[in-house]
Amino acid sequence: PANQGSRLTLNEIDYTFPVTEGASSTMLTTNGNGRLIWDNQDWQLLEETTYSSGSGATSTFAARNSLKIEIYSAGIDPAQHAVDIVFNDTFGTYSWEIATSSTGYNAQANQTKGTLNGGTTSPAYLTVLIPNKSGIRKMVTWTGVEGITWPKIVSGSLIWNNTAQITSVAIDAGGGKTFNAGTFIRVWGS
Repeated sequence: PANQGSRLTLNEIDYTFPVTEGASSTMLTTNGNGRLIWDNQDWQLLEETTYSSGSGATSTFAARNSLKIEIYSAGIDPAQHAVDIVFNDTFGTYSWEIATSSTGYNAQANQTKGTLNGGTTSPAYLTVLIPNKSGIRKMVTWTGVEGITWPKIVSGSLIWNNTAQITSVAIDAGGGKTFNAGTFIRVWGS
């Protein structure tokens, strides 16, 4: 029988067991160097914030190599504005492109925030994907929908010119506007 930290040989390959037990949501995998590790094989909810109303807030979480962020805006008052995003409270390093089915294409470089949609008072739902390894620029993509009676497809890309792992995300209604109650952000990691 194998003990914690002991070695196991299969097909002439030595494997070392972890010295601690993993969580029930993990499975034993190899790291490619002969060491067995407990690994999460699926997305895990890292942070969830629901707004009663307000211009926005910051969600902070443990670093993961991949992030998926769900953003639901219940609408923005008192006037049309876009959903903006900021990583790690760092401003001024965002370049982005947006395409919507009704308003077409928009792009901006070297902005203080990333912008995720074309601007609306209507509800919007966006799914943002980010490879979040340390040492690389963050290439961000998203897709979503906005509208009340007629859906508008929203998609885009963003480059955050920073190589740090993202450990916080803030969404903002901008320009003194506020999100309607029920707006939420969910951050998933893998």
